[in-house]
Amino acid sequence: DDYEIEAGLRYDHLARTASIVRRDFLRLVRSGQIAEDGCGALGTQTDPIACASSFHTISASLVGLVRFSPGWSAKLDLSTASRPPNPDEQYLNGTAPSFPVLGLGRPGLRPETTYSASVTASYTGSRIGGELSAYTNVIDDYIYFAPAVGPDGRPIFDVLIRGAFPRFTTRPVDALFYGADGSVTAMPWTWLEVGGQASLVRARNLTDDTYLAFVPPDRARAQVTAIGRGVFGLDRVTAMLAGHAVARQTRFDLAADLAPPPDAFFLAEAAIGAETRVAGQVVKVALSGTNLFGARYREYTSLLRYFADQPG
Repeated sequence: DDYEIEAGLRYDHLARTASIVRRDFLRLVRSGQIAEDGCGALGTQTDPIACASSFHTISASLVGLVRFSPGWSAKLDLSTASRPPNPDEQYLNGTAPSFPVLGLGRPGLRPETTYSASVTASYTGSRIGGELSAYTNVIDDYIYFAPAVGPDGRPIFDVLIRGAFPRFTTRPVDALFYGADGSVTAMPWTWLEVGGQASLVRARNLTDDTYLAFVPPDRARAQVTAIGRGVFGLDRVTAMLAGHAVARQTRFDLAADLAPPPDAFFLAEAAIGAETRVAGQVVKVALSGTNLFGARYREYTSLLRYFADQPG
């Protein structure tokens, strides 16, 4: 009852065939993503062209959990896992209205392999609970989608019939991710619940010894919920107020990106909800609002941040 140990081992084999219309295959050839005789297409008039991929991956984990008391526990997790590239990461070539860059995949990508360690401390009491985790991930052949940079150190732009688009490429790099996450929930009275969460992550491109682009900045969220008794035939009436603060990402390499990270921002949220019963079934109704003060902001992890604010 005081401890648990869990170990796991898993093997996966993925065989996949991408059927590519010949016109699109020739675009991959012209952009240098694939050889003219790739997928056995040279000298044939096959349409579509079948490009086959095969991946072998292994995952393993070792987890230990110790309970120091009825409320306190700690967990150590050591694991490794691999992820094959998806078809977009291999064969992407183009733009879209909601994808405002020229994306180029890499057909020869190998699976990315993560070696991770994390430690978590948890407490669960009658009126308060919380959890704090710290982690480190070393990733071999991390599948990195980021702006392409030319020999002169400047971003590459492609001029298409629809306009000029920054070129983004998919490429493997070795990467290091580490950070921490925490949350706490308290219920000082039966009618009031207070909670908060915070997270931070750090990342480096070990291949080029630079910061990785599109790594989420530090963020925190606080929430207060009031819980009321039934009113007007409704049960468990709740009212919630929350604030979400996102810092400006200060760990970036402008030479590896198109623009500096956007400013920090704060979003206010609110919601009211209730439960009732209809024909013996529980029905929940709610009205919620986000960004109540109409803040203009841009998410660092969004490709649209180069051109426009977030919707809403």
